[in-house]
Amino acid sequence: MTAENIISSTVVAPNPADAGALATAFSILSTEESAKLAASIPGVAYLLVTKEGKQVKSNNWPSLETPAPVETAAVIKPVSARLHMAAAPAGPAWDPSMELNIDFEIAQPRGMAKRPFVAAWIEDADRFQVKTIALWYHEDRYLTEMKAWYRSDRVRAMAEGKEIVRSVSGATRGPGKYSLKWDGKDNDGKVVKAGKYTVYLEVAREHGTYQLVKQEMDFNGTPRQVQFPANTEVAASSFDYHKLTGK
Repeated sequence: MTAENIISSTVVAPNPADAGALATAFSILSTEESAKLAASIPGVAYLLVTKEGKQVKSNNWPSLETPAPVETAAVIKPVSARLHMAAAPAGPAWDPSMELNIDFEIAQPRGMAKRPFVAAWIEDADRFQVKTIALWYHEDRYLTEMKAWYRSDRVRAMAEGKEIVRSVSGATRGPGKYSLKWDGKDNDGKVVKAGKYTVYLEVAREHGTYQLVKQEMDFNGTPRQVQFPANTEVAASSFDYHKLTGK
């Protein structure tokens, strides 16, 4: 199982092997359990980041931190934001005559079953989320059921310093065929650069199964369609990058 509550763990220890093993363990343990384990090993310091973005430090961690120089402190940005900005691809923008269709069919479950949660989004070549196209759920406590989207969005939220759930979410849907469209704009409505992105479709049903369909696609103006085999929750799905009608 993937780690859910801790999204980052950094450990300093006298022995590199111990540091690596503890970093893995701290990603799974509760913060209280991590503190107890660290206290039992001399010379261990750690910094954990929870899924809410809260930093949890050992008592000896501050002694390892180096204050930023005064003359540069005002322009320092979060690491993930700096990496994303530095890696922004140069070149032509998204071709406005093209669009992406995400077509899928929610399968009819056997017996009585709750409607599934659905997330569809786009990540750039650096695995940074640029657009959430759809987010179907009914209570905030179930957002973590969409594991891949939630992890992607937490990284985006920490880098950008804002939440987007309320602006992109909608109610769950029953069995049937659905079509989502992407016009090449990011979460802020800005046109992205042409190039390679990864398209995701995630479906999770309470008391059911979890399914994730993803495909890297080159949005360079050349049409492409990818079809996927059926799974337990999705009877059919395809990603279709094509010219707009009449363009």
